[in-house]
Amino acid sequence: MNANYSKQWMSLRVRRGIFIVVFLSWIIIGTKAPPLLESLTGSKHSGLMALAIYLPMFFISAYLLINFKCPRCKKQYSSFNWLLGSNKCINCGLEKWRNDT
Repeated sequence: MNANYSKQWMSLRVRRGIFIVVFLSWIIIGTKAPPLLESLTGSKHSGLMALAIYLPMFFISAYLLINFKCPRCKKQYSSFNWLLGSNKCINCGLEKWRNDT
C-alpha cells in the first residue's frame, strides 16, 4: 500500500504552529495587556483579565494538537508526551512525517 499522508501531516504542522504561537504569545499578553486593560477599565484586576483571555486560547490549541488523529489508523496519534518529543503513533507505530510505502 502506498499512501500519501501529506495533507494530514500539514494539518499537524499547522496545529503545532498555532500551539507554539499561542504558547509564546503569553510574553506579550502577560506583559502588555494588563497595563492596557487597567487603563481602559480602571480595574486593578487586569492581570486576571489577561489570563482569562489567554487560557482558553492555550487550552484549545493544546487540545487540537494533542487530539491529532494518526493518518494510518485514525486513532489518537499520541499522548500529552508528544509535546515532549514522541516520534511515532502510540497505536500503529507510524513514524512522524512518514508516508506508507
